[in-house]
Amino acid sequence: MVRLRRVLMFLLCCSLVGLMAGCGGAGPTPEPIFFDSLGTGVSATFDADTTEVVVRTAEAWAAIRDEMRPPQPFRSVDFDEDMVVVLARQADSGGYSVDVRRVERVGDEVVVRYVWGVPETDCITLQGETTPFRVVAFERVEGAEVRFESRRQIYRCSPRGGL
Repeated sequence: MVRLRRVLMFLLCCSLVGLMAGCGGAGPTPEPIFFDSLGTGVSATFDADTTEVVVRTAEAWAAIRDEMRPPQPFRSVDFDEDMVVVLARQADSGGYSVDVRRVERVGDEVVVRYVWGVPETDCITLQGETTPFRVVAFERVEGAEVRFESRRQIYRCSPRGGL
């Protein structure tokens, strides 16, 4: 009887270890990639509602850079070492933002996770169309597909209880 309990306890422990390891099907472990913001703003002239672009050459950067109007000039990029991601979304008023939270290598792809900041109705914002954008650079990853994941985050402008 004691031996049976030990065998069952051993099997239970092995099962728990397997579950904690992700059951073997969790996929590759994400590796963080350091990224650097090259610029941000609220005025861009992209035609699409949402723009998610990967730029790997100086020529492509020159073409897309002119679509955005940052308050300060973009920082320079060495495309032999880095690649650039441009994110933008059209909005019907001010107060919106695009913020990159993480860039990770997951297996043979790069995943860019970003947040679309949306003002709550208690916010006083510019009334007029805007196109907030964010441009980031990170170490060039040859042969990797880039996938974008976004989530919407609403923020309040007034203290609890409203105006």
